[in-house]
Amino acid sequence: MIEVSLCMIVKDEEAVLARCLECIKDIVDEIIIVDTGSSDRTREISQSFTSKVYDFEWINDFAAARNFAFSKATKDYIFWLDADDVMEKKDQQSFLKLKATIPPEVDSVLMNYHIHFDNAGNPTFSTMRNRLVKRSCQFQWEGEVHEYLKVHGVVAQSNTVIYHKKEKSSAGRNLKIYEEKRKQGDPFSSRDRFYYANELLGNHYYEEAIKEYDIFLKEKTGWVEDHIAACIQKSICHYHLQQPIEQISALCDSFLYDVPRSEVCCRIGEVFLNQLDDPDKAIFWYTFSLNLPAPPALRGLYNEPHTRTWLPHIQLAAAYEKKNDLEKALHHTNFALEINPDNVNIQQNKAVLLSKLTKEEDTSNV
Repeated sequence: MIEVSLCMIVKDEEAVLARCLECIKDIVDEIIIVDTGSSDRTREISQSFTSKVYDFEWINDFAAARNFAFSKATKDYIFWLDADDVMEKKDQQSFLKLKATIPPEVDSVLMNYHIHFDNAGNPTFSTMRNRLVKRSCQFQWEGEVHEYLKVHGVVAQSNTVIYHKKEKSSAGRNLKIYEEKRKQGDPFSSRDRFYYANELLGNHYYEEAIKEYDIFLKEKTGWVEDHIAACIQKSICHYHLQQPIEQISALCDSFLYDVPRSEVCCRIGEVFLNQLDDPDKAIFWYTFSLNLPAPPALRGLYNEPHTRTWLPHIQLAAAYEKKNDLEKALHHTNFALEINPDNVNIQQNKAVLLSKLTKEEDTSNV
Protein backbone atom coordinates (compact mmCIF):
# COMPACT_ATOMS: atom_id res chain seq x y z
CA MET A 1 0.00 0.00 0.00
CA ILE A 2 1.29 3.44 -0.91
CA GLU A 3 1.73 6.11 1.75
CA VAL A 4 0.06 9.48 1.33
CA SER A 5 0.76 13.00 2.57
CA LEU A 6 -2.24 15.30 2.98
CA CYS A 7 -1.23 18.88 2.19
CA MET A 8 -3.51 21.81 3.04
CA ILE A 9 -3.29 25.59 3.14
CA VAL A 10 -5.56 27.33 5.64
CA LYS A 11 -6.47 30.72 7.06
CA ASP A 12 -9.14 31.41 9.69
CA GLU A 13 -10.84 28.05 9.23
CA GLU A 14 -11.78 27.22 12.83
CA ALA A 15 -15.41 26.65 11.84
CA VAL A 16 -14.68 23.79 9.42
CA LEU A 17 -11.10 22.52 9.80
CA ALA A 18 -11.75 19.88 12.46
CA ARG A 19 -14.66 18.49 10.42
CA CYS A 20 -12.35 18.05 7.43
CA LEU A 21 -9.46 16.51 9.37
CA GLU A 22 -11.67 14.11 11.33
CA CYS A 23 -12.81 12.42 8.12
CA ILE A 24 -9.31 12.15 6.67
CA LYS A 25 -6.98 11.53 9.63
CA ASP A 26 -7.20 7.73 9.54
CA ILE A 27 -6.72 7.26 5.80
CA VAL A 28 -3.59 9.34 5.18
CA ASP A 29 -0.11 8.76 6.59
CA GLU A 30 1.00 12.33 7.06
CA ILE A 31 -0.84 15.62 7.57
CA ILE A 32 0.84 18.87 6.58
CA ILE A 33 -0.93 22.15 7.24
CA VAL A 34 0.34 25.50 6.08
CA ASP A 35 -1.19 28.51 7.81
CA THR A 36 -1.16 31.72 5.80
CA GLY A 37 -1.98 34.10 8.65
CA SER A 38 -4.88 32.92 10.79
CA SER A 39 -6.14 35.08 13.63
CA ASP A 40 -8.58 32.53 15.08
CA ARG A 41 -8.11 28.99 16.52
CA THR A 42 -7.04 27.46 13.19
CA ARG A 43 -3.46 26.82 14.33
CA GLU A 44 -4.57 25.27 17.61
CA ILE A 45 -6.98 22.94 15.81
CA SER A 46 -4.29 22.01 13.28
CA GLN A 47 -1.84 21.09 16.03
CA SER A 48 -4.40 18.75 17.61
CA PHE A 49 -4.18 16.62 14.46
CA THR A 50 -0.53 16.98 13.42
CA SER A 51 2.80 18.37 14.54
CA LYS A 52 3.61 19.42 10.97
CA VAL A 53 2.08 22.89 10.99
CA TYR A 54 3.98 25.58 9.11
CA ASP A 55 3.63 29.32 8.63
CA PHE A 56 3.71 30.93 5.20
CA GLU A 57 3.64 34.67 4.73
CA TRP A 58 0.68 35.49 2.49
CA ILE A 59 1.78 37.13 -0.78
CA ASN A 60 -1.56 37.08 -2.66
CA ASP A 61 -0.54 33.88 -4.42
CA PHE A 62 -2.40 30.63 -3.75
CA ALA A 63 -0.09 28.60 -6.00
CA ALA A 64 2.95 29.71 -4.03
CA ALA A 65 1.32 28.65 -0.76
CA ARG A 66 0.28 25.26 -2.14
CA ASN A 67 3.72 24.63 -3.62
CA PHE A 68 5.25 25.38 -0.21
CA ALA A 69 2.87 22.85 1.38
CA PHE A 70 3.77 20.24 -1.25
CA SER A 71 7.48 20.83 -0.57
CA LYS A 72 6.99 19.59 3.00
CA ALA A 73 5.51 16.23 1.95
CA THR A 74 7.61 13.08 2.51
CA LYS A 75 5.32 10.21 1.41
CA ASP A 76 4.87 8.44 -1.94
CA TYR A 77 1.85 10.46 -3.04
CA ILE A 78 0.41 13.87 -2.14
CA PHE A 79 -3.29 14.41 -1.53
CA TRP A 80 -4.78 17.89 -1.16
CA LEU A 81 -8.00 19.29 0.26
CA ASP A 82 -9.47 22.63 1.25
CA ALA A 83 -10.60 23.14 4.82
CA ASP A 84 -14.29 23.10 3.84
CA ASP A 85 -14.01 19.79 1.99
CA VAL A 86 -15.25 16.51 3.46
CA MET A 87 -15.29 12.82 2.57
CA GLU A 88 -18.13 10.45 3.37
CA LYS A 89 -17.49 7.00 4.84
CA LYS A 90 -17.90 5.24 1.51
CA ASP A 91 -15.37 7.55 -0.08
CA GLN A 92 -12.94 7.03 2.76
CA GLN A 93 -13.14 3.30 2.03
CA SER A 94 -12.73 3.97 -1.68
CA PHE A 95 -9.62 6.01 -0.92
CA LEU A 96 -8.12 3.18 1.16
CA LYS A 97 -8.82 0.73 -1.65
CA LEU A 98 -7.12 3.09 -4.08
CA LYS A 99 -4.06 3.24 -1.86
CA ALA A 100 -3.84 -0.55 -1.94
CA THR A 101 -4.40 -1.01 -5.66
CA ILE A 102 -3.01 2.02 -7.49
CA PRO A 103 -0.71 0.88 -10.32
CA PRO A 104 2.87 2.11 -9.89
CA GLU A 105 2.88 3.87 -13.27
CA VAL A 106 0.04 6.25 -12.27
CA ASP A 107 1.24 9.82 -11.78
CA SER A 108 -2.06 11.51 -10.92
CA VAL A 109 -5.57 10.49 -9.92
CA LEU A 110 -8.71 12.45 -10.82
CA MET A 111 -11.56 12.50 -8.31
CA ASN A 112 -15.08 13.88 -8.53
CA TYR A 113 -15.69 17.14 -6.70
CA HIS A 114 -19.31 17.90 -5.78
CA ILE A 115 -19.65 21.65 -5.31
CA HIS A 116 -23.35 22.60 -5.21
CA PHE A 117 -26.32 20.65 -3.86
CA ASP A 118 -30.12 20.77 -3.88
CA ASN A 119 -32.26 20.86 -0.74
CA ALA A 120 -32.11 17.08 -0.47
CA GLY A 121 -28.32 17.06 -0.60
CA ASN A 122 -28.07 15.74 -4.14
CA PRO A 123 -25.18 17.21 -6.17
CA THR A 124 -26.26 19.69 -8.82
CA PHE A 125 -22.82 20.86 -9.90
CA SER A 126 -19.68 18.73 -10.12
CA THR A 127 -16.26 18.81 -11.65
CA MET A 128 -13.07 16.75 -11.45
CA ARG A 129 -9.74 17.58 -9.88
CA ASN A 130 -6.31 16.01 -9.86
CA ARG A 131 -6.37 15.12 -6.16
CA LEU A 132 -3.67 12.53 -5.65
CA VAL A 133 -0.27 12.97 -7.31
CA LYS A 134 3.04 11.15 -7.20
CA ARG A 135 5.48 13.19 -5.13
CA SER A 136 8.48 12.24 -7.26
CA CYS A 137 6.87 13.96 -10.28
CA GLN A 138 7.27 17.30 -8.49
CA PHE A 139 4.10 18.72 -10.03
CA GLN A 140 3.68 22.45 -9.44
CA TRP A 141 0.69 24.69 -8.83
CA GLU A 142 0.19 27.67 -11.12
CA GLY A 143 -1.98 30.78 -10.82
CA GLU A 144 -2.25 33.34 -8.05
CA VAL A 145 -6.03 32.81 -7.84
CA HIS A 146 -8.06 29.76 -8.88
CA GLU A 147 -4.78 27.93 -8.98
CA TYR A 148 -4.45 24.64 -10.82
CA LEU A 149 -2.10 21.71 -10.51
CA LYS A 150 -0.16 21.23 -13.73
CA VAL A 151 0.13 17.49 -14.23
CA HIS A 152 1.36 15.20 -16.99
CA GLY A 153 2.08 11.53 -17.48
CA VAL A 154 -0.33 8.73 -16.62
CA VAL A 155 -3.62 10.03 -15.21
CA ALA A 156 -6.14 7.63 -13.69
CA GLN A 157 -9.69 8.23 -12.52
CA SER A 158 -11.14 7.16 -9.17
CA ASN A 159 -14.75 6.90 -8.02
CA THR A 160 -13.76 8.58 -4.76
CA VAL A 161 -15.78 11.77 -4.22
CA ILE A 162 -14.89 14.95 -2.37
CA TYR A 163 -17.75 17.14 -1.09
CA HIS A 164 -17.32 20.89 -0.90
CA LYS A 165 -19.27 22.16 2.13
CA LYS A 166 -18.65 25.87 1.84
CA GLU A 167 -19.34 27.95 4.93
CA LYS A 168 -18.02 31.38 3.91
CA SER A 169 -17.58 33.42 0.75
CA SER A 170 -14.15 34.28 -0.64
CA ALA A 171 -15.27 36.19 -3.73
CA GLY A 172 -14.24 39.62 -2.47
CA ARG A 173 -10.78 38.38 -1.50
CA ASN A 174 -10.12 36.85 -4.90
CA LEU A 175 -11.35 39.94 -6.74
CA LYS A 176 -8.95 42.12 -4.75
CA ILE A 177 -6.04 39.92 -5.81
CA TYR A 178 -6.98 40.27 -9.47
CA GLU A 179 -7.49 44.02 -9.13
CA GLU A 180 -4.05 44.38 -7.54
CA LYS A 181 -2.56 42.29 -10.33
CA ARG A 182 -4.16 44.60 -12.90
CA LYS A 183 -3.07 47.72 -10.99
CA GLN A 184 0.54 46.55 -11.05
CA GLY A 185 0.36 45.97 -14.78
CA ASP A 186 0.89 42.22 -14.55
CA PRO A 187 -0.31 40.49 -17.73
CA PHE A 188 -3.46 38.39 -17.57
CA SER A 189 -3.32 34.96 -19.12
CA SER A 190 -6.44 33.71 -20.89
CA ARG A 191 -7.23 31.68 -17.77
CA ASP A 192 -6.74 34.74 -15.55
CA ARG A 193 -9.17 36.68 -17.73
CA PHE A 194 -11.83 33.98 -17.42
CA TYR A 195 -11.58 33.76 -13.64
CA TYR A 196 -11.37 37.53 -13.25
CA ALA A 197 -14.68 37.76 -15.11
CA ASN A 198 -16.10 35.09 -12.78
CA GLU A 199 -15.05 37.12 -9.76
CA LEU A 200 -16.68 40.25 -11.20
CA LEU A 201 -19.88 38.25 -11.67
CA GLY A 202 -19.67 36.88 -8.14
CA ASN A 203 -19.39 40.42 -6.80
CA HIS A 204 -22.34 41.69 -8.90
CA TYR A 205 -20.32 43.76 -11.39
CA TYR A 206 -22.35 42.39 -14.27
CA GLU A 207 -21.53 44.85 -17.04
CA GLU A 208 -17.81 44.71 -16.24
CA ALA A 209 -17.97 40.90 -16.20
CA ILE A 210 -19.59 40.82 -19.65
CA LYS A 211 -16.76 42.94 -21.05
CA GLU A 212 -14.14 40.57 -19.62
CA TYR A 213 -15.97 37.47 -20.90
CA ASP A 214 -16.10 39.07 -24.36
CA ILE A 215 -12.34 39.72 -24.30
CA PHE A 216 -11.71 36.16 -23.17
CA LEU A 217 -13.91 34.67 -25.89
CA LYS A 218 -12.34 36.84 -28.60
CA GLU A 219 -8.85 35.69 -27.62
CA LYS A 220 -9.80 32.15 -28.70
CA THR A 221 -7.20 30.57 -26.45
CA GLY A 222 -7.56 28.32 -23.45
CA TRP A 223 -9.64 25.29 -22.57
CA VAL A 224 -12.83 24.75 -24.55
CA GLU A 225 -14.71 24.05 -21.31
CA ASP A 226 -13.82 27.52 -20.09
CA HIS A 227 -15.28 28.97 -23.30
CA ILE A 228 -18.55 27.12 -22.76
CA ALA A 229 -18.60 28.18 -19.13
CA ALA A 230 -17.92 31.78 -20.14
CA CYS A 231 -21.00 31.75 -22.37
CA ILE A 232 -23.11 30.41 -19.51
CA GLN A 233 -21.71 32.89 -17.01
CA LYS A 234 -22.20 35.75 -19.45
CA SER A 235 -25.85 34.73 -19.80
CA ILE A 236 -26.19 34.93 -16.02
CA CYS A 237 -24.94 38.52 -16.16
CA HIS A 238 -27.60 39.33 -18.75
CA TYR A 239 -30.20 37.67 -16.53
CA HIS A 240 -29.35 40.00 -13.66
CA LEU A 241 -29.45 42.94 -16.07
CA GLN A 242 -32.93 41.81 -17.20
CA GLN A 243 -31.82 41.22 -20.79
CA PRO A 244 -33.48 37.94 -21.88
CA ILE A 245 -32.66 38.21 -25.60
CA GLU A 246 -28.98 38.80 -24.85
CA GLN A 247 -29.17 35.94 -22.36
CA ILE A 248 -30.33 33.52 -25.06
CA SER A 249 -27.70 34.83 -27.48
CA ALA A 250 -24.91 34.19 -24.97
CA LEU A 251 -26.15 30.65 -24.34
CA CYS A 252 -26.38 29.88 -28.05
CA ASP A 253 -22.79 31.07 -28.48
CA SER A 254 -21.73 27.99 -26.49
CA PHE A 255 -22.74 25.86 -29.51
CA LEU A 256 -19.72 27.30 -31.33
CA TYR A 257 -17.44 25.29 -29.07
CA ASP A 258 -19.19 21.93 -28.81
CA VAL A 259 -22.48 20.17 -29.39
CA PRO A 260 -25.32 21.48 -27.19
CA ARG A 261 -25.12 20.65 -23.50
CA SER A 262 -28.21 19.83 -21.47
CA GLU A 263 -27.51 22.55 -18.92
CA VAL A 264 -27.37 25.16 -21.69
CA CYS A 265 -30.62 23.95 -23.26
CA CYS A 266 -32.38 24.00 -19.89
CA ARG A 267 -31.23 27.57 -19.32
CA ILE A 268 -32.60 28.58 -22.74
CA GLY A 269 -35.86 26.85 -21.87
CA GLU A 270 -36.03 28.77 -18.60
CA VAL A 271 -35.73 32.10 -20.41
CA PHE A 272 -38.61 31.23 -22.72
CA LEU A 273 -40.72 29.84 -19.89
CA ASN A 274 -40.30 32.45 -17.18
CA GLN A 275 -39.05 35.59 -18.87
CA LEU A 276 -40.53 35.59 -22.37
CA ASP A 277 -43.73 33.69 -21.47
CA ASP A 278 -43.40 31.36 -24.46
CA PRO A 279 -44.17 27.84 -23.18
CA ASP A 280 -44.06 26.26 -26.65
CA LYS A 281 -40.42 27.23 -27.18
CA ALA A 282 -39.65 26.22 -23.61
CA ILE A 283 -41.13 22.77 -24.29
CA PHE A 284 -38.88 22.40 -27.32
CA TRP A 285 -35.69 23.17 -25.41
CA TYR A 286 -36.49 21.06 -22.34
CA THR A 287 -37.46 18.10 -24.54
CA PHE A 288 -34.27 18.58 -26.54
CA SER A 289 -32.18 18.53 -23.36
CA LEU A 290 -33.67 15.16 -22.33
CA ASN A 291 -32.44 13.60 -25.57
CA LEU A 292 -28.84 14.79 -25.26
CA PRO A 293 -26.09 12.41 -24.14
CA ALA A 294 -24.02 13.16 -21.08
CA PRO A 295 -20.73 14.92 -21.83
CA PRO A 296 -17.61 12.75 -21.51
CA ALA A 297 -16.55 12.22 -17.90
CA LEU A 298 -13.32 14.16 -18.18
CA ARG A 299 -15.11 17.27 -19.31
CA GLY A 300 -16.96 19.14 -16.82
CA LEU A 301 -16.65 22.57 -15.34
CA TYR A 302 -20.38 22.63 -15.95
CA ASN A 303 -21.57 19.17 -15.13
CA GLU A 304 -25.13 19.55 -13.86
CA PRO A 305 -26.64 16.04 -13.98
CA HIS A 306 -30.10 17.20 -12.89
CA THR A 307 -30.45 18.98 -16.26
CA ARG A 308 -30.51 15.56 -17.95
CA THR A 309 -32.87 13.91 -15.47
CA TRP A 310 -35.63 15.39 -13.30
CA LEU A 311 -35.27 19.14 -13.95
CA PRO A 312 -36.46 19.14 -17.60
CA HIS A 313 -39.50 17.09 -16.57
CA ILE A 314 -40.60 19.43 -13.81
CA GLN A 315 -40.06 22.41 -16.12
CA LEU A 316 -42.02 20.69 -18.87
CA ALA A 317 -44.78 20.25 -16.31
CA ALA A 318 -44.73 23.98 -15.65
CA ALA A 319 -44.83 24.74 -19.38
CA TYR A 320 -47.76 22.42 -20.01
CA GLU A 321 -49.57 23.86 -16.99
CA LYS A 322 -49.20 27.31 -18.56
CA LYS A 323 -50.86 25.86 -21.66
CA ASN A 324 -53.58 24.42 -19.38
CA ASP A 325 -52.67 20.89 -20.45
CA LEU A 326 -52.84 19.46 -16.95
CA GLU A 327 -52.65 15.82 -18.02
CA LYS A 328 -49.26 16.30 -19.67
CA ALA A 329 -48.15 18.44 -16.74
CA LEU A 330 -48.97 15.59 -14.36
CA HIS A 331 -47.26 13.09 -16.68
CA HIS A 332 -43.96 14.97 -16.49
CA THR A 333 -44.33 15.63 -12.77
CA ASN A 334 -44.62 11.87 -12.21
CA PHE A 335 -41.47 11.34 -14.28
CA ALA A 336 -39.63 13.91 -12.13
CA LEU A 337 -40.83 12.19 -8.95
CA GLU A 338 -39.63 8.79 -10.14
CA ILE A 339 -36.15 10.24 -10.52
CA ASN A 340 -36.19 12.48 -7.45
CA PRO A 341 -38.83 11.01 -5.10
CA ASP A 342 -37.77 12.96 -1.99
CA ASN A 343 -38.05 16.40 -3.57
CA VAL A 344 -40.68 18.25 -1.53
CA ASN A 345 -41.29 20.87 -4.23
CA ILE A 346 -42.11 18.20 -6.82
CA GLN A 347 -44.42 16.48 -4.35
CA GLN A 348 -46.24 19.76 -3.74
CA ASN A 349 -46.50 20.42 -7.47
CA LYS A 350 -48.11 17.04 -7.95
CA ALA A 351 -50.62 17.72 -5.19
CA VAL A 352 -51.58 21.04 -6.78
CA LEU A 353 -52.00 19.45 -10.21
CA LEU A 354 -54.16 16.64 -8.81
CA SER A 355 -56.33 19.22 -7.06
CA LYS A 356 -56.79 21.16 -10.31
CA LEU A 357 -57.60 18.01 -12.26
CA THR A 358 -60.17 16.99 -9.64
CA LYS A 359 -61.86 20.39 -9.89
CA GLU A 360 -61.92 20.11 -13.69
CA GLU A 361 -63.57 16.69 -13.44
CA ASP A 362 -66.13 17.98 -10.92
CA THR A 363 -66.95 20.93 -13.18
CA SER A 364 -67.35 18.73 -16.24
CA ASN A 365 -69.71 16.44 -14.33
CA VAL A 366 -72.03 19.26 -13.30
